[in-house]
Amino acid sequence: MLEIVAVLSLMVIFLMLAGTLVRQAFVIQRQAVDMEWAVSRAQHAVRDLRRDVWSASAIEVDADGTLRLQLRPGDAAQWAYAADPSTRFPGRGWLTRSFTTTSEEPVMPGLAQRYEVPQPIGFIRSPIGVRLTVGDHEVPLVSQVLRGRRSAVDPTGDRP
Repeated sequence: MLEIVAVLSLMVIFLMLAGTLVRQAFVIQRQAVDMEWAVSRAQHAVRDLRRDVWSASAIEVDADGTLRLQLRPGDAAQWAYAADPSTRFPGRGWLTRSFTTTSEEPVMPGLAQRYEVPQPIGFIRSPIGVRLTVGDHEVPLVSQVLRGRRSAVDPTGDRP
């Protein structure tokens, strides 16, 4: 009888450990898929941001960290980061891209986009574009219009 009780207690301990291990494997797999999707969306957001900065003729960064880009006369894009107060994924947030226009054609509401990003994002104005801060890293984004203006003004051939 004592042997049966010992075997049953060992089986219960083994099953509890196995259940915890299986549950943890599912949690890790779900988090890996979520992070993969977030990184993919962040890459898409940075690609769109790079395209907007490339064609911007004027760049402003507000005190609250909002990036405003003058794309064409009367048309502007605005990028803003907002942290997500999620306890499940700390550090995540939302990067929002919206458009404003003063032309006769109204901006379609479907043009505003929201990207989930895995790390905080900030913007720092530079002479020929923007430095995008992602966590501890900086990514320079250059405006061809501002770079062209600078090279037209700077005949020394100084490269940015």
